Amino acid sequence: MFPVFQIGGLSVQSSGLILLAGLWVALTVVERMSSRHKVDPNQIGDLTFYSLLAGLLGARLSYALRFPSVFAEHPMNLLSLNPGLLDPLGGVLVAVLIALIIGQRKNMDFLNVLDTLSPGFAIMGVTVGLSHLAGGTAFGLPSNVPWAIELWDVNRHPSQIYSMLSNLLILGLLVFRVSPTKMPKGISFTIFLGLSALARLFLDAFRGDDISLIFGLRYTQFWAWLILAFSLWQAQKLLFTSEKKS
Repeated sequence: MFPVFQIGGLSVQSSGLILLAGLWVALTVVERMSSRHKVDPNQIGDLTFYSLLAGLLGARLSYALRFPSVFAEHPMNLLSLNPGLLDPLGGVLVAVLIALIIGQRKNMDFLNVLDTLSPGFAIMGVTVGLSHLAGGTAFGLPSNVPWAIELWDVNRHPSQIYSMLSNLLILGLLVFRVSPTKMPKGISFTIFLGLSALARLFLDAFRGDDISLIFGLRYTQFWAWLILAFSLWQAQKLLFTSEKKS
């Protein structure tokens, strides 16, 4: 694992750099593929840039409000690239709010926007897995399988690599198998949502870092079941509506 890069006398969190690089790749791919969904690449670029910027600021400020002592002792942590100092829920809420405001002002089609962003979400899923691998986080259960990796002095399931591979498969399906001209609007995002939830249900069984349970399931698996159910209902609704119109 490589949690820190040394650049001269400066120590930089590798996970933060990987996330930034992945974000750049995701935005580039989304803008180039926007024409498939008949979305203006300039509009989608503005929406993603300002939403992500607001999301990052929101995630950092939300974390600071929850744990003020961390920043009171070291104020420069506010500028840290360490993703561990971000509150994901706070960041997502702020990013979604800003995206909705921008989309409404520009009269953007909400379903088309979600379809356009779906490959970018999958790319970020790959990037998050790679950042976890570099930082040694989101590690797997102890295992003796031939492909196990040594982490924290124990051979473990490479759960980070499992996550990366699942997102690569989802990305390939969205790019090469789902045709926007033959499928109803919103189906690409629905497929991404459903497959991501299904992958989480399966892959979290190999995780060794999260032991929180609810109704006998890991916390993330519980939410994955709800998201999977919603995506199946939404897919059926979209396909039925499309057939009815045709």
